[in-house]
Amino acid sequence: MNASKHHFMSLIKGGSMEIERKFIVDQIPSDLDIFKNSYIEQGYLSIIPEVRIRMLNDKCFLTVKSSGTLSRDEYETEISLNTYNDFKKKLIGESLIKQRHYINIGEYVAELDIYENLKNLKVVEVEFMTVDQAIRFKIPNWFGKEVTYDESFKNKNLFKIIS
Repeated sequence: MNASKHHFMSLIKGGSMEIERKFIVDQIPSDLDIFKNSYIEQGYLSIIPEVRIRMLNDKCFLTVKSSGTLSRDEYETEISLNTYNDFKKKLIGESLIKQRHYINIGEYVAELDIYENLKNLKVVEVEFMTVDQAIRFKIPNWFGKEVTYDESFKNKNLFKIIS
């Protein structure tokens, strides 16, 4: 393992476990405007290991993720706008631009992403505390095809379409 990959993987070990299911959405809820939303711009510094930068409204983050589908390790830290802009010059390809809507579904929050530079692709994700919760989750009618295990719907692969 080279030194930079080893460094990134050690960061992941200090992070947390991300457990989420992901679905394509054909029809968005009609009351979407009542839910909180965010503007997100994110780009990739590396695919293996997965290292990305993200601007979420007015905050910037550096994130490192391990491989995986339903669950994987994730390390995220806030960075300054200057650091974000420095990293942005080193991105692989174009940034993803999306509007994220936070929709309450019982005890969970669904994050509906509408990608502005991917022909308005609509994907919804729900994060869970345990794998058991993820498995038992009752899927709402407006969720479409599940793509949790389809690697082509990972953001690290979606950005390749626009680059």
